[in-house]
Amino acid sequence: MATFERNNKIWIVFDRPNRMDVETLKSEAKDLAEQIYTLPHPGGTIIIVEPRKGVKYALRKEGLLWILDLYTGRAPNFQTQNMTIFTQYDSLKQSYLFIPNTQTGNSLSIIDPEIGDIISISTTSQLGLGFNMPYRYPDFDILPSIQGIAFVVNAPDIVLNRGNSGITLKAIGRGLNITSDLDVLKRNQKQLNYDKETSHANAFDLHISQSLTEQNFLDVIDNFKQQILSAPLDQKNNLRLKLAQYYIYQGLGTNALYIINQMRNLDLPETKTAKFYALSGIANFLAHRYEEAIDDFSQSILPDTTEGVFWRTIAQSASEYKEENNAIIFAHMSLMRDYPQAIKDEVAIIAARNAIATGDDLSSQNFIDILSSVPDRLRNLNPQITYLSAQKLEMQGYIRNAIKTYQTLLNSNSAKFSALSRLRHTILSQMVNFIEIKDAIIELEKLRFAWGDKDFKINLLGKLSDFYLKDNDYYNALRILNERSFLVEGDQKELNTSKMIKIFEDIFIGNHADENLSAIKSLALYQDFKQLAAQSSKQNMIIQKLSDRLVAVDLLPRAQELLLGLLQKDDLSPDNKARVGSRLAVIYLFENKPQEALDVLEATNAPALLPATNNPRKIIAARAYSALDKPDEALALLEDDYSKNGLLHRFEIYWKAQDWDNASNTIKYLIEEPKPGQKLSSEQMNYILDWATTLKQAGKETVLVRLRNKFLPYFKDTPFYSAFNVLTNHLEKEKIDINAINSAITDIQNFSNFSKFYTDSLKESDLE
Repeated sequence: MATFERNNKIWIVFDRPNRMDVETLKSEAKDLAEQIYTLPHPGGTIIIVEPRKGVKYALRKEGLLWILDLYTGRAPNFQTQNMTIFTQYDSLKQSYLFIPNTQTGNSLSIIDPEIGDIISISTTSQLGLGFNMPYRYPDFDILPSIQGIAFVVNAPDIVLNRGNSGITLKAIGRGLNITSDLDVLKRNQKQLNYDKETSHANAFDLHISQSLTEQNFLDVIDNFKQQILSAPLDQKNNLRLKLAQYYIYQGLGTNALYIINQMRNLDLPETKTAKFYALSGIANFLAHRYEEAIDDFSQSILPDTTEGVFWRTIAQSASEYKEENNAIIFAHMSLMRDYPQAIKDEVAIIAARNAIATGDDLSSQNFIDILSSVPDRLRNLNPQITYLSAQKLEMQGYIRNAIKTYQTLLNSNSAKFSALSRLRHTILSQMVNFIEIKDAIIELEKLRFAWGDKDFKINLLGKLSDFYLKDNDYYNALRILNERSFLVEGDQKELNTSKMIKIFEDIFIGNHADENLSAIKSLALYQDFKQLAAQSSKQNMIIQKLSDRLVAVDLLPRAQELLLGLLQKDDLSPDNKARVGSRLAVIYLFENKPQEALDVLEATNAPALLPATNNPRKIIAARAYSALDKPDEALALLEDDYSKNGLLHRFEIYWKAQDWDNASNTIKYLIEEPKPGQKLSSEQMNYILDWATTLKQAGKETVLVRLRNKFLPYFKDTPFYSAFNVLTNHLEKEKIDINAINSAITDIQNFSNFSKFYTDSLKESDLE
């Protein structure tokens, strides 16, 4: 909102339209306000309060609620904080005003119905941020406000714009009618006063004499060197600093550092001055030694100077993007007018990157304009400017426009910006489905050796691995991330490893391998990246899942090898060890080694195992005893087991022994009550046929009749009807052809299918 006073009236402005109950407001403020009314506006809500004589006002906020207090007594604890106004200049060196505020709301313009002039209003969500005093400029007036900004526009071409870092007030096609070097004069006066107190010259004065700019570069360097050699001792160091300053003026930070570091190593008195630290900091900045630059700008009096704050902020922005830096950099942008072009370019590039990275479209465009304002003859900045412009379009959400701008750089002579643009062009094109994922992968693979910068390779490999994942190519995704792990350091290395482990876990535990990889490829992937399994907290489960897949495709030796290796681990809990032993025992059963199965069950046994662990082990042991032709031992183990697999195995033993009475009494526990109108599953129909067979063989005709009456309607119009009808008709049992019936019953074959048994019996006992 914005709140200001004009002609003894309080204006309350919100940046969203809303219907106000004016009559209630009048009733509540009847003793304090003469009038309260609203002004219509399509983009906001405007309330005018005409207070009675002697009534004052203040603003407060409770949660999301704005409260305007009208009072006559003691003033509330409220104080307006003045906004800061900076004079800025666009690429044509036309002046405009910038007021930093990251919490700016929408702007509104309205005609004052009493006076007839235009008021432009900028709202803010920051309580108490306004202007205590009125300010008058030729083109506009700033009204006093306790919240927000209100301009009375005196010229028709004045425009108020909102950006992420603040607002700008510009004149269309011209500069504002203000002193062109206003901020420079203010800064120089401030610095002059400061210098008088500190006895320091302007530390950031980078100007050189006009005569030096007109001479040949090499001639100037030779002349400086000759002067240094022939100068008296008390003048040599001053000349060295001037030479370093000349290198900096030319943008040659490394050359300047050679001189500066020599002086620092000699611990000369000049190295303790603000001027020296300023030159050293700028030289380090130009040489991309940003940490050293930050340290230099934090020395002597520099942290207390305007330019020191500016330079430290721009150096910080080169290595770490922060939103709050934008307002500081943008507010001090007028400082750049005094700098040589080489430095101005480097600063504008860093500032534009920071603004784009933090989503500040207003600042980013201003810095791009600074770079574009000088003809690009020897600077070769056109590729960089175009790339920054494409980044800004991408940041603003104009993806298709960004793609077109990146495309203009794909065949650029600049290897750096050609590679960077090809990367972003490919990523964005795939994002909007301009290209298929496989084509995007091919393009990124081509880019791997397009430019040697380390950060570029790290970014490229990260995105390439994402594309391989999206294409369900897990092996190549891990291969690329493994290559990336040799480039990244510190936290990035840990994140890279964590990502690889997560992918590895998803492959084997999240069933991605079941969907996209054959068992052979799963095994190959495991062998190549098994170090990830060792680093995973879910290693046991990964090995168990892989062994299950290998068993399913009859790769028993490989599965056995994995499980034997897992049993060697010292960190297995008794239950986990028992579960691994269970799986290994099943594999021995597949290999017709029932005694080995019993041995491994015995070796992995432990007291007080969980029922979910121990019950499947009993069934496996029972099958091993059955395979050793020891049915009594098998039945003893299964005596109290009424699980599905336990009942099926007991039934199989009784069937094989032709103990039809016990067989019929066992299989009945697997029969479910039929539901009217709902079909029986094939599994249930098989169980019912098994039950009917054993009842027939046991001579339990009465039970058979009840079974026929109950289930016959559910068998009609099914492939099982013929077998059911034969089994439940009143035929003599000696006329029953058991072999014919067996051909219609498939579950007996299923009893000997250990692969089905393996997955069914152990599906609820996954390793932790």
